[in-house]
Parts: sequence; structure tokens; C-alpha cells
Amino acid sequence: MQKRGLSDVVTVVLIVLLTMVAISLVWVFVRNSLTVSGEQIQRETIFSTVRLSIVQGSIDVTSDKNISFLLERSPSQGNISGVLIVVEDDSGNSTTIFKYNSTAIKEFSRVRIDIKNSDHGLSGNLKKISVFPDIIETDGKISVASNPAAESALNGANQGNGGTANASQCGNNSTEAGEVCDSNNRTCLTVQGYSGTQACNTLCTGYNTCTSALRCGDLLVNGTEQCDDGNLNNNDSCKNTCQNNICGDGFLNSAVEQCDDNNTLSGDGCSSLCQLEAPAFISITTCPATINQSGNTYQIMQDLNPVGTNCLNISASNIIIKGNNRKITGGVGSTYGIFTDLTSARTNITIENLTISNFVVGISLQNVSRSTIKNIISINNTLYGFQSISGNNISLVNNNASFNGNHGYYILTGSFYNLTNNIAYKNTQYGIFIQTVSNSILQGNNIKNSTSRGLFMLVSQNNTVNSNTICYTAGTDIICSASTGNTGVGNIYTTNTTCTTGTNNIQRSSACP
Repeated sequence: MQKRGLSDVVTVVLIVLLTMVAISLVWVFVRNSLTVSGEQIQRETIFSTVRLSIVQGSIDVTSDKNISFLLERSPSQGNISGVLIVVEDDSGNSTTIFKYNSTAIKEFSRVRIDIKNSDHGLSGNLKKISVFPDIIETDGKISVASNPAAESALNGANQGNGGTANASQCGNNSTEAGEVCDSNNRTCLTVQGYSGTQACNTLCTGYNTCTSALRCGDLLVNGTEQCDDGNLNNNDSCKNTCQNNICGDGFLNSAVEQCDDNNTLSGDGCSSLCQLEAPAFISITTCPATINQSGNTYQIMQDLNPVGTNCLNISASNIIIKGNNRKITGGVGSTYGIFTDLTSARTNITIENLTISNFVVGISLQNVSRSTIKNIISINNTLYGFQSISGNNISLVNNNASFNGNHGYYILTGSFYNLTNNIAYKNTQYGIFIQTVSNSILQGNNIKNSTSRGLFMLVSQNNTVNSNTICYTAGTDIICSASTGNTGVGNIYTTNTTCTTGTNNIQRSSACP
């Protein structure tokens, strides 16, 4: 029983091995067939796209049956190395001739094919020629198409004429059928606009590129040239492209231009006339700093933290300081955040968008006129948030002076001030204190929680006080001391001293809630 079982196992193993061998043999056969089929499909695909044609009127059949014609190739695939030509006569005989050109037949080219009588050996009247392309495959083998790419009939009219009928001979100085030109030249213009000549190409199928002896740099103005100074210097009046060097072209004409930034816009450092401009703005990155260049804009580019010193000293008129919502924070010994020196009067100053704190006075203007302070927060200063002495036509708009040790706004002498929509909150003495001020406007201000008074007007005349809210002060809301001719309406306050008597008439719309 054991021997019989062993014999069965051996039999099964042999059957498995024989099956595997059979499968391997079948696979080899199938794989080779698939490879051959794939290569054949690829080859036939290339052949089907080959575009060959016999140029009309180029066929010449001599009396002794020599044949010549032009073969033209249009855009197509494949590396054509030559052609196989089949010639047939009217007796049904045919001959196959291989013709290889000295160079491959390129796209957009023509080649002349010559077949001698001795090549085909046919005795009857020649009837037809057929052209089959040859391609070089990747392994170097040459394959021939199974179908002709070009055919043409050869009838009696083509034969026995000594080669004169329907013949095109490139190079005989005569433009014939199928030719564009023949050994002749024509005048032309180059891309640069220079006068030149074009020669007929060697296949008589067109003209070569236009050439000219003229060029940029020959000291002659020709074609599309605007100038020609004979050098390659781009920094003079004539660039090396023989075009005028003008402002805005990105090339510096050093004789008349200070700069050329490739545009004709002003305000970018180089003007529309290619002259240098002052910087669009001057950066402030540290203090102390002196603001002394009239007509310029200064921009604070980072928070500033001076210790023991003032920060910005304005010593010129016509100045704009843009705070960019930065902070200037003083320290021990820091008197002014921003101030004007007293050497002379200043005018037309604008300060905006900034927070100032921890100085003796946040902003101090002395002997200044026609200026504006807006969108400034000035807080936690020892004396005043804002101070103006001997000012004229100064506007303080949308500012906030709070938590200062004395007054929020201190205005001493001057006229035609405009205090509009400002906040004064929890200042130790007065929210707004004006002394010896006339013909000014206080409107829409919000003054609250001052320790002493809200609005104090001392020796001030003919001012207009409208629509202000002055409430929750520890003392009297409004005081008009030794002041006359001050009027207003729409204010909210509870108590006042001599502001509604005599020539003063600062009315309220309601008391504080």
C-alpha cells in the first residue's frame, strides 16, 4: 500500500511539470506573435501618415524610356531613407527599383528621381510609376510600405519627346512648371527693414532668407533705424538697436537724464522727465529725531521708546507726520513727545494717527499757524495731552486726551482754533482749558469725569460752543471767567458759571443724565 501511494505522488508531480512546460512553450509562441503584431501595427501606422507626391508637370520620359520626376514630401512621421519605385508598361510587365537619396527625404523638401532604361528594362509603352516609402526602424532595419504613397500614369504623351514636354529642370535659369524660381534673385526687406536680396533655393521651390549688407552700427540710418552712431553704447542718445534713447525706455541717456526707471510716472523717485525726485517719504525709525525738511512727508515706521529725551523736534514748515498707528512712549526725563522749537514761526504742519504717552506734554505747538492734529491719542502725560501757545488757525479733530495729570487740552493765546469731536476723559484738572483765545469753534467734543472742571474759558472772547457733552465733572461743568461774547447751542451740561450771563450765551439742550 505504501509503494502504491508513492507511485501516485510521482505521477502527479510528472503531470504538473509537463503542464508547466507546455504553458511556457505556448507563452513563447504567443509573446512572439504579439511582438511581431505590435511592431507591424506601429510600422503600418507610420506608413499610413507618410505624405509623398509626384510634383505635377515634373515627369519627363525620354524617347529611349529614361524617366525623371520630382518627389515632394509634406509634413509626416517616419525617417524616410529612400523609396522603392515600381514601373509598369502596357504589356503588364513591371520592374521594382530601389532608389536611395544621398540624404534622407526631409519634410517640406523635394528630391529628383532618375530612372534609366537600363534600370527598368521594359520594352513596352510605359504605363505607370508607383512610389513606396522606406523607413528606418529603431533596430536599423529598413521596411517598405505595402501600399504606394504616390502614383502617376505614364501615357504616350510623356514618351518619345526627347525630354522637352512637361520637363522641369532646376538650375537652367528658366522658371518652368512646378518651379517657383530658377537661379534668379529678387529684392526684399529684412526683418530690420534693410534693403536686401533673396536667392532661389537649390530645389527651385522658393527663395532663401533675405540678406543685406546694411546693419545697425554702420553709421548709416537705414530701414527701421532712428539713428546710427556706430557704437554699442546704450547710455548715449542712440541705443545699440539704432533706436533713439528716450525717457522711460529703461536706458540712461547720461547727457540729459539723471535716471530712467522704465516708465514716465512721477512720484516714484524718478520723474516723468527722467530727473531724480526727493524720496516719496522719509522714514522715522528712532528718536530723538529732527523734522527739518520742508515739503516732505515723514512716516513713523516702528514704535519709539525714548528715555530721558524728547522724541520729535519739528524745525520746518510744510511738514506731514504720519504715525501709521504706531506708539511713542516716553520715560523718565522725557519732556515732549512731539514739539516745535522756538527759533521761528511754523506753518502748515499735519500730525496724524499716533499714540503718545508718558511724557510731560504729549504734543506741544508754539507759534504755529494753519496746522492740523487729528486721530491722536495722548494719554498718561504728567501735564497736558495737547498744548498750543500763540497759535492761529489750528484744528484739533478726532483726538483723545485722557488720564493726563493736568489738562487734556491746554490752549493759551491765539485765534481761529477748531476743536471738533475730541474726547477728554478723566484728566486731573480741566478737560479743555482755553485762555486769551478768540473767534474759535468748540463743537461735538465729549468731556467727562474731569477731577476739577470740564471746560474752562479764561479771558476769551467771541467763541462758538455747540453740541458738546460736558458731564460728570467734580466741579462746575463750564466756567466763563472774564470772558465775553461766547455763544452756543445744543450743549449737554448741568452747571455753569457766568456762561449764560452778560454777553455770554452758551445754551444747553439738556442737563447731564
